Amino acid sequence: MIKNGIHIGADIIASPMTLIAGVTGGGKSVAQWNIMNSCLARPDKWLLFGIDMKKVELSQLRQYGVAVGTTMEDACDISCFVQKVMMDRYELMERLGINNWEDRSEEHTSELQSPDHLVC
Repeated sequence: MIKNGIHIGADIIASPMTLIAGVTGGGKSVAQWNIMNSCLARPDKWLLFGIDMKKVELSQLRQYGVAVGTTMEDACDISCFVQKVMMDRYELMERLGINNWEDRSEEHTSELQSPDHLVC
């Protein structure tokens, strides 16, 4: 969508990482919740994690089975797990000679059991 000549939306699938930034009251939390709701609606495609040091922003996600870290130890555990999954994927990509996770063949799709996309 374009508002006042500025793109205010994008397909985040193409991005390995996404940063949501803006002014207070600018809709960052709304954007974050829209992304998380999209992930929750497609659990076969997404693996969602939360790190919420304030302990109030993401606690509702637990009712959907989402791991939400609220301590430094939790954040470290979640980050280490995500890093392991990503390193396993990079090693498979290197073996297959591909640069994009989506380019793997059907026979290698099930080699790693995690969903296609991770959100933390």
